[in-house]
Amino acid sequence: MRAVVMAAIIGLLGYGGMLGAESVEFRPARVVDAVADTSDLAIGTAAYQVPLDEPTPATASLSSPTPAVPSTRVPTTTGAPTPPPVVSSAPTTLETTTTSTIAIPTTPPPPTVRERGEQALDSFAYDWQNGLPGWEISFHPGRTGVLGYTFVQEKRIEVYVRADMSDPLLAHVIAHEMGHAIDVSQNTGEDRRRWQQERGISDKPWWPGNGATDFSTGAGDFAESFAAWQVGSGSFRSKLGAPPDAAARALLEELVNS
Repeated sequence: MRAVVMAAIIGLLGYGGMLGAESVEFRPARVVDAVADTSDLAIGTAAYQVPLDEPTPATASLSSPTPAVPSTRVPTTTGAPTPPPVVSSAPTTLETTTTSTIAIPTTPPPPTVRERGEQALDSFAYDWQNGLPGWEISFHPGRTGVLGYTFVQEKRIEVYVRADMSDPLLAHVIAHEMGHAIDVSQNTGEDRRRWQQERGISDKPWWPGNGATDFSTGAGDFAESFAAWQVGSGSFRSKLGAPPDAAARALLEELVNS
């Protein structure tokens, strides 16, 4: 089946998918390094540094007090020479130098965008590596106006991770784009009609276009429902209905695992 390639219009949160592709057998899906492919993608690294100055060793001087030097004088005898005084040797001052290590707490560097993305993927129950053969996922620094894209022809998902993006929202965005990838890879026209009927949205378009945003289409509702199934409905954004109920989840699981 070859679906028509459509460009998803950025939704209120700015994430969407470009839809339509042909399903082919490939290697398991994988995470790959981000490669810049747009001129307006903000790429850069910020050095996260902790002062690493070596502590100055603490030196303690331990000296024993020098006792008074006793003087022994032989009584003077008339006509006899006076002997020189006998002086006892004073103890030698002991000086010991000790070095103590001062522990300076350090803050580990923050995780990279890829590490954050992989951590989110690990939380999914869906076996995305075997369920989306041939697909690649990459994680990029945040960019203005969009959080994720699904590039169907290239079988690639790009997620743009903002520094202030919460972990639950990041997981939701990844799962939303993954829902698009599942839709274009394996859903048939009949599958989509069944979903529309179950959700009561048969009068709504499946693909974005003609002013319909991603969250106002069957494709977006399917992607949002998949995200709710995987990570919870805290960030659910479909404009066509509430998060999927038990019946919709059962159908979703059937379609995803068919």
